Amino acid sequence: MAETSKVRFGLSNVYYAPITNSGYGTPVRIPGAVSLSLSVEGSDPSTFWADNIAYYVQAGANGGYTGTLTMALIPDAFKVAILGEVVDDNGMQVEIADASQTSFALMYEVSGDADKKRYCFFNCTASRIAANANTTSDSTDPDTQDLEFTAIGKDFTFGGTNVTKSIIKGSAEESATAYSTWFSAVPTPTKA
Repeated sequence: MAETSKVRFGLSNVYYAPITNSGYGTPVRIPGAVSLSLSVEGSDPSTFWADNIAYYVQAGANGGYTGTLTMALIPDAFKVAILGEVVDDNGMQVEIADASQTSFALMYEVSGDADKKRYCFFNCTASRIAANANTTSDSTDPDTQDLEFTAIGKDFTFGGTNVTKSIIKGSAEESATAYSTWFSAVPTPTKA
C-alpha cells in the first residue's frame, strides 16, 4: 500500500474546462497558481431534543463551496471563454455588461509530504475579476489576481443503475486509475 501524506502543500496544475451541451470542453491550464481558499456553503445540522437526549439529528444541507483562487495572472482566454468577454475587430478585448457567462469545471493538484492529490469541482461559476496595478520601486513584487467562484453540484447518471446524483467535487490520489488522465479530460464519476 502506498504511503499517504500527513500534510498538504504546493498548489499547482490549475485547469478549467467549460461546460458544454455535450459535457465538458478540453481542459485548459492556467499557469501561476498562488493559493486557493474554500468556504463551505449550506446549513448546519439541526438537532431535535426529546427524552433529555439528541433524539434526532438531521444532516445539514450541502450548498457547495465559495472560493477564491489567487493566480499570478488570470489569462485573457479565460475571460473570453468563461466570463463572456469579446475581442473586437481591432483586437481590443471588451467586457460586455450583460455578457452570458459559461459554467466550468475547475481542476487542480495539491502536493504533500508523501504523495500528490488531484481535485475537480464539476460545476463552477465565476465572478468578474477585479483589476489592480501598482508602481515598481527598488524591488518588484508581482501583483496577483483573485478569481472568486462558487461550486455547486452537477448531476451525473451512473452506468447501468440510472441513478442520478448531484456531485460537487471529486479527488484522486496518485494510485487511483483516474489520476493519470485527470487533466486531459474532466474526470467524470462512474458510480457511487
